[in-house]
Amino acid sequence: MKLKRTLTAVVAAVMAFTAVATPLGDNIPALEGAFSAGAYYSVKDSFYPVTLTGDGAVDMVNVAVAQNGRKDDDAGWYPSSEAWCADFVLDVARVAGQTVAVPDAPANAACGTFRNALLKAGAMEVETAQAGDLVFYCSTSGDTTYHVGIMKDSRYSVEGNALLNRVFQVVDNRDTMTYTTTKGLSIANGDIKRVFIRPNYSNSTNDVAVTSIVASELANKINWLSTQYKHGEYWNQYNGSLDKTGPNPCPCKAMGYTWCGQQHNGYCDCKCGVFHGGEQCYGFASKMFYLTFGTYQENAEKIYSINDVCAGDVIRYGGTAGHSVFVIKVIGDTIYYVDCNGNGVPCQVRWNATVNKWGKVAGYSFGYRYHMRGNTIKNPWGEPDPTPDHVVPNPSNYPVANNTYTIKNVATGKMMNVYAGTDKDGTKVTLWDRDGTTEQKFRLEHISNGSYWIFAMCSSNGSNRVVDTNIGSDHVCNVGDYIDIWGRGSYDNCQKFNVVSVGNNKYVFELSTIDNAVIGISGSGNGDQLQLQKYKENDNQFWYFCDMNGNVVNPAPHTHSYGAWYDKTKPTCTSAGVQEQKCSCGDIKTRTVAALGHSWGGWATATKPTCTAQGVEQRTCSRCSKAETRYITALGHNYSSEWTIDKQATCSAEGSKSKHCTRCSSVTEVTAIPKTAHSYKTTVVAPTLTSQGYTVHECTVCHYSYKDSYTSQITLSAVTGAKVKTQGTTSLTLAWNKNASANGYVVEQYKGGKWTQIAKTSSNATVTYTVNGLKADTTYTFRIKGYVVSGTTEYSGEYTRLAAKTRIANVGTFKG
Repeated sequence: MKLKRTLTAVVAAVMAFTAVATPLGDNIPALEGAFSAGAYYSVKDSFYPVTLTGDGAVDMVNVAVAQNGRKDDDAGWYPSSEAWCADFVLDVARVAGQTVAVPDAPANAACGTFRNALLKAGAMEVETAQAGDLVFYCSTSGDTTYHVGIMKDSRYSVEGNALLNRVFQVVDNRDTMTYTTTKGLSIANGDIKRVFIRPNYSNSTNDVAVTSIVASELANKINWLSTQYKHGEYWNQYNGSLDKTGPNPCPCKAMGYTWCGQQHNGYCDCKCGVFHGGEQCYGFASKMFYLTFGTYQENAEKIYSINDVCAGDVIRYGGTAGHSVFVIKVIGDTIYYVDCNGNGVPCQVRWNATVNKWGKVAGYSFGYRYHMRGNTIKNPWGEPDPTPDHVVPNPSNYPVANNTYTIKNVATGKMMNVYAGTDKDGTKVTLWDRDGTTEQKFRLEHISNGSYWIFAMCSSNGSNRVVDTNIGSDHVCNVGDYIDIWGRGSYDNCQKFNVVSVGNNKYVFELSTIDNAVIGISGSGNGDQLQLQKYKENDNQFWYFCDMNGNVVNPAPHTHSYGAWYDKTKPTCTSAGVQEQKCSCGDIKTRTVAALGHSWGGWATATKPTCTAQGVEQRTCSRCSKAETRYITALGHNYSSEWTIDKQATCSAEGSKSKHCTRCSSVTEVTAIPKTAHSYKTTVVAPTLTSQGYTVHECTVCHYSYKDSYTSQITLSAVTGAKVKTQGTTSLTLAWNKNASANGYVVEQYKGGKWTQIAKTSSNATVTYTVNGLKADTTYTFRIKGYVVSGTTEYSGEYTRLAAKTRIANVGTFKG
């Protein structure tokens, strides 16, 4: 069989795109029932862009990883109510151009529905995941699917709608082994299983398996299966392992049960054979297919026609209830097969059972068959190999490093072994299960041109015995001779072997003196001696080089191939850096990188200089931000040639002037300016009744003043011309002359022993007053004075008196 996928290439391409992040923790919420058939919600147009490589597996991972952190509340992303892990996978396929391998419909992630759609598109279910595979988290006890993602490698995945820090988002490095639902179901507790599906990507190193098996190889595989799963023996765990059969039957019938299986409906709960989830006949046929082709039958074509049945097919007779067989060969219309339980004995293996193509097995008619693509072999033992003359490739000059190895046969998995570790010439070299003893350790020593000695390390004399062909009495090496050990150099034409790589870490040991004569197995059991055989290009003659624990290693001599230099410690402006160059083997070369020196920017003024103080300039390194400082000389004063009046001169004080610095407040040549003369304003103040008049001279600048030109105080003269103008019997009209200086007049009458004011005028133009209410023929005394009001003060002149008598009543006026 040929597997076209190269894990290293895929992982390398993926890891070049994104670094490994911390794996997501447990407790991703369960999504039971979330993937019911329905609308497929797409947001592929909102995906971050990625340059596609054309490799389907790599592009799927790179597109998915690029969306890391996208969450369901992002604009243009999946709605929060959408269980969008399956939609995310489908959108990734659309963006990566892989919708043929990962079809759009159906848009749910049910293990059955989505898986069958993938298988129909050419996908296969695999045991161990690789980059680009899809992982489904499925119930181990039912059909429920909880989640789906895209594998980055054998363990970590990229998943949409995963819960991280309480936010549903794309997580690019989820540890698939820690998956736990919100209901507490987990892989660790056996409630959840991971189902890996490998899509048939276009132009990809991740393509599914195809077969290139030839008849002889298929015959060898079936022959080997017959030695491990023997006719009449039992395939159950009462024989210690399900990797072979044994003599111990199941105790079901002895316990009163009619059949093996789980304990229900008359089936006992024995430890019957199980493989890939299938019990008894189904599991047994599945295992035969897997051991023959290296993949599960579910990854092969499912065909509903019996016409072109081939050796290696698994046939299911019936349906859910039925029987499964593994086809050994087909001759005419007769199918030869091996099965388990087929003869009615629980767990018992039966070889070479037959059935007509159109017949029934265990009462069931043909249902369907699983067929490996490309296989057309009917009878592996009756068809010649397409290339009967196999040629060992020419050895390279030094294909295997001188070292000590254990050497494992590819077909059987058993180790090359010196029988019983006997240190003796002629001790046979056999197959044996790995036991870690020195009898299974061999040291290779290169001679020339790809030819080696193979030293047996169990030899007590310095490992001097080497693998050798037992030449017999003719002392000639022949195909068919058995392999033993012998002292080196005794018959070196039978002791030198070309070690030739045939790919996939497999090697052949070709006798240097006979073309195409190689070491192969004569049988598959412990103790079966190795033999020099004609090269048939099959696993019986292919060998792995292993370490002391039986792990396959690459024995090729290592030539360092260093990658690009990278910074371990980056240089700084003042310190040297360190760069490393790493080989894939882990070897590291180191070199020193000189300090970079400062990368100064231009000088910038931090503090400007003044007339009396220095200034400061700085520049900064663009790499380390270190600052460098220098000083700028003080400028000195720059005095103006023009005078500046600092203080104006006045009539009361001198002024001053100086020459000012144009940059600061400093002054020089301070000079006094003489006082100025007074600037008087003259005001004449008229005399009043109480004060003299005068002239005031006041300076309008400083308000200094003095008086001169005094005039005499004004006096108010007494009223003149006082007389009785009209004399009546009950009234008298008084009259007087106008006094121009008065504001008005006061008229008083003497009565009751005192003077009483009887009138006061407000105008100096009123010069009469009539006194009424008098008695006839009575003399009255009056006085009159002028008055002047100045401000709030009233000033009066002297009184002028007069006496007057009223007329006698009813007496006429006398004249004369």
